[in-house]
Amino acid sequence: MKKEQGEFSTDQSLSAEQLYLKELKLKSPSAKLDRSEFFRYPEDQDVIQQTVNERIGQGQITRFLDIGVGNMEEPLSYLVAAQKSAKTYNLPLADAVDLELIDIRPKNEVNVKYGLGKSSESGLGKAFMSDKEWTNVSKKPIMPRPNHVDSFELSADSGEYEFSDEIKHYIDQRMSDPSKAKFNQSIEEYIQNYSGEGYDVVACNNVLQHLGGLTHYNSPFKDRGQAVENYQRYFQVVDGILNLVKPGGIAIIHTEGSIKSNDMFGKHASEDILPMSANFNVNFIKIKSGIYKKLTEGNNAERES
Repeated sequence: MKKEQGEFSTDQSLSAEQLYLKELKLKSPSAKLDRSEFFRYPEDQDVIQQTVNERIGQGQITRFLDIGVGNMEEPLSYLVAAQKSAKTYNLPLADAVDLELIDIRPKNEVNVKYGLGKSSESGLGKAFMSDKEWTNVSKKPIMPRPNHVDSFELSADSGEYEFSDEIKHYIDQRMSDPSKAKFNQSIEEYIQNYSGEGYDVVACNNVLQHLGGLTHYNSPFKDRGQAVENYQRYFQVVDGILNLVKPGGIAIIHTEGSIKSNDMFGKHASEDILPMSANFNVNFIKIKSGIYKKLTEGNNAERES
């Protein structure tokens, strides 16, 4: 596939970003620009980069588990941060991070998206238009954010900015390796069968609300999903996810909405759910919204600081 190195304009990227935020607020909460699925939680990037830097400095590879992969938008976004760290130390991406993937769907339902997509000249993506409107407007490739420029190339074939060849090759290899990408796999089953030493980073975004089990709340999460059937089993799964994190490791658990209201697009529900877990209260501290660090064994100094 022929690639052309794109010329990026910081001013244009920032302008597109401002337009993106403005239009997103004007539209229905369920609407999104095509690229909103990538880098959905920008605050994760610095935390991942810092974690990978620390592990490289210790002569270790970062063990990373991503639960619920969508069409790989989230893993691809995380690899941009990991690649920045790898380049800092002149390492290939594969020597910096060992990424594993879990999804309850079969592999053939995961349609990997390598391009950021296109928008109309006004900056709106396909999600805001009818098929007829989208067909009739002129389109331009959506620009990467300024600090992500080095991880993208403009494809002469698709006319989109696509993730770098190194990142795409990495994901292709993971997808083809059953020991690294486990499809048709529920979280509950994975936890029950897991016997490893844990992960430096566990990402589990917008998954908790699909487990169901919080039936004694009058909430939009009631009766969702088939993974668990009651409150007790729900928190067995939550605790199991937290147990996958190594001491000193990071749990990234963004869950949009609140289990205490019907506002599905409000504050992170993880901030309501996780404090109900004894495991969380004893072993984790909050770094940022949706990002939590597991305390090292026998050390509560971080909590007290």
